[in-house]
Amino acid sequence: MAGRRTKEEWARLADAVVRDVAARELAFGARELEAKAADRPWGEFPTIQPHLLTPAAARLRREGVISYEGAATRGGGVQRVFVTAEPSKAAARVAGRKRLLLARYRTWATPGRDWNPSPVGSALERVVHASLLETAPYGYRLLNPSGGEVRDLLGARVPGGPLDSAAWLLRLDANGMPMRPVLTMIEAKNLREWIYPRTQELYQLLDKAASVQVAHPDIPIVPILVCRRLNFITGAMAKQVGMHLIETKTQFVRPVVLNVDDGQRKVDEVVNELGYDVTLNDEATPAMKRQFETTLPSRVDEAAERWRLVALHPEVPDVLSVLRDEEVLGDERTRARDEFARCVQEATGEDAIWASADLD
Repeated sequence: MAGRRTKEEWARLADAVVRDVAARELAFGARELEAKAADRPWGEFPTIQPHLLTPAAARLRREGVISYEGAATRGGGVQRVFVTAEPSKAAARVAGRKRLLLARYRTWATPGRDWNPSPVGSALERVVHASLLETAPYGYRLLNPSGGEVRDLLGARVPGGPLDSAAWLLRLDANGMPMRPVLTMIEAKNLREWIYPRTQELYQLLDKAASVQVAHPDIPIVPILVCRRLNFITGAMAKQVGMHLIETKTQFVRPVVLNVDDGQRKVDEVVNELGYDVTLNDEATPAMKRQFETTLPSRVDEAAERWRLVALHPEVPDVLSVLRDEEVLGDERTRARDEFARCVQEATGEDAIWASADLD
């Protein structure tokens, strides 16, 4: 079975996939590779997750099978793509085309002349907010009902910067009596990248939530991260520490991208040629509403208690402040992640299996 393959077998499969993508596509972006071989199977191959594809591409670069080349595009800036090492006019044309499409996507992810805020960055935030508004009858009291960032919590500025959203979850027990409110602190990261246990964006939220929990140790808090895709080990980590993850498995983009010349064609080209999973929507979705109506309430008490134990470990705030620093990379980040895992083990009395997973 695929799940029983050895590390070496997975590495060989990843190499074979990258070789095949290079032979068929001639040129491709790093996120395109993930979209076509990690988000879904490539041909007859099984899905290969990004932590396997990235080193495979690096190995094939060292072997001279592919190169990684950058060039300026008409929209400005430099876009880099992998190109088959077999030089040809066809490969050069495809590389230029892929750079153009990557530059187009980049304009969606960046505030600019045609839209501000960016259609990518703001879309998921709007989906989350609209879904929360529609689930208010299930007990959610939004701290900023009109939308936008939440800058203040419990009478003070949110430490570490504003949240994308936040709400109190108010419930009744079996006797119809009010239960203790739970504070949900929410960030929406509408990234192409998969979320891993070492991903910096995880720790932006956990650092903020830990600071609030330390300041208010008796208040139940659950940090919630909404993202496009995550590695299953990240899910195990989140469950253990009391974090709630919501995986959309699509990248929401505001329909405003259609309001330019040939807007639908331009979207279709990004979807069809780069393989990006794009959903043009910035309103509530049934799946997101189910998360707030059913999934989160079913585990919120356990999650809040786990998070309280973890956040109040005396070393956790300092470790999280290191992990949220985007300049902490490589071995230093791995060491900090392992320190966090040790703290989690001490706080929960459980092994942190996500720390020993070979995902780097």
